[in-house]
Amino acid sequence: KVTFLDVGQGDAIFLEFPDGGNMLIDGGPGGYTDAGKWVVLPFLRHKGITALNTIIVSHYDLDHYGGLITVLQNYKIKNLLLDNGDGDTKLSQIIRQKAICHQVVRRGDKIIGYPGIEIYILHPSNYLDSDNNNNSVVVKIVYQVVSFLFTGDIENKAEQKLLPFKDMLSSTV
Repeated sequence: KVTFLDVGQGDAIFLEFPDGGNMLIDGGPGGYTDAGKWVVLPFLRHKGITALNTIIVSHYDLDHYGGLITVLQNYKIKNLLLDNGDGDTKLSQIIRQKAICHQVVRRGDKIIGYPGIEIYILHPSNYLDSDNNNNSVVVKIVYQVVSFLFTGDIENKAEQKLLPFKDMLSSTV
C-alpha cells in the first residue's frame, strides 16, 4: 500500500509491504510548517507504526528532508538510504548523534529485505551534479504486476542519464 502524504511543497510517501515492512520516502519541509510534526508523525501514530524499517532521503533540499528531522527524533529507524549530497545539515547531525545505520546508494544498488518486493536504485550515478535536484535518488519498486517510480526532483540533465534504462523506467505509477 502506498500513501502520498500532503505536505505541501516537497514529498512524503509511505509504503507498507505485505510482510509487514515499511518505508518512508522523504518527509516534506521542516521549519515553521514542519511536515514531520504536523503530517508525518500523526499519520504514523494513527497507523500504529512504532518503528520505520527504511527511510529514503531523495536529496538534500529542505522540502524533502526537513520533516525527517522530527521523524528521526521520534522514531527508531532500522536503515536510512541517501545520496552523498550535503553532509553538514541538521539531518546529518541527527544521524551521527543517534548513530542511525545509513548507507549512500548509487545506480545499480538493489535494496533487499522485503520478500516479494524488488527495489532498484536507478540514480544517482557515481558522479554527483552540482545541483541537488539532479542528485535525487531515483528508486523503482516492483510488487507482482504493479510498479512505482519515485524520482525526487530530478531535472532534464538527470533524466537524460536515465534514458539508457528505458525498460526499467516504464511503471504503473
